[in-house]
Amino acid sequence: MGRISTRGVVLAFIIALLLGSLSSTLNAFEIKKNQTWPGGTIFNFGHYLVFANLSLKTKAATGQWAEGEYVLKNGQIYQGLNKLDVKVAEIATETGGPFRYYLVLPVDDGARLYFFGSNEQFLASIPLLSEEEFQGLYFNSDGSRFLLASGAPGRTDVIFKLYETDKMELKMEVAGFKDNVQWLDKSRIVLTRFDGYRGDENAPVPDLRPKLSAVILEAAPLRTVILKEATATQNYLFDSVTPDGVEINLTEKAVSNAVDWVFEDKVSSKDIRVKIPLK
Repeated sequence: MGRISTRGVVLAFIIALLLGSLSSTLNAFEIKKNQTWPGGTIFNFGHYLVFANLSLKTKAATGQWAEGEYVLKNGQIYQGLNKLDVKVAEIATETGGPFRYYLVLPVDDGARLYFFGSNEQFLASIPLLSEEEFQGLYFNSDGSRFLLASGAPGRTDVIFKLYETDKMELKMEVAGFKDNVQWLDKSRIVLTRFDGYRGDENAPVPDLRPKLSAVILEAAPLRTVILKEATATQNYLFDSVTPDGVEINLTEKAVSNAVDWVFEDKVSSKDIRVKIPLK
């Protein structure tokens, strides 16, 4: 039998000490099997701890981030193990339906509006051209439908997109003013619709005075109900719904002649009321 070198004995002794120390250390941890941590899961295989970020997925063939790229944990958003410095917005429980949290995050070809549930689970997302395109969300009373406002920052005119929550189906688009919106019930929303410009926007000095109408968007059946439509000499803006829910307050802006819109002192303004039409 050959001689065992002193160096070999010492090396074997050191390895044994290290393994024993590692075993004791691991046994001291109270880590549950398959315990979830922000950005991944710790799997306990005997004395071996393996971290796997199962929530992350690769980019889809279209270039969009695959669903689940971002993880919401304890009110914070993570991309992998990296906590992002972004604000997560909370939706009122009585109006959000299955959605409880939302935020807009960048992706390769623009941005996406992400929705998460009450348990912080990912539910759905909507593609946007950019983060700045997002201008607001308006949910109905039971969260079954919502209106997404998209447009340029600093502008009051937006594109309203009416969605049904269960299938995230886009039902209707209309241009309007984002500060003039209110749900009447679960399927109807009243707003100020933008009907284009009064003059030639392609002229050397374009006439960008808007034509504005007060309308109701109905989701079931899908249609637009006109309360007051813009004319050559009149604009109508939605203000509010009366406390009894019977009438709608509008502002009528008018001129005597169509050419007088350019003169602010010739534009009159008055409050009017119209009955909320029956379904």
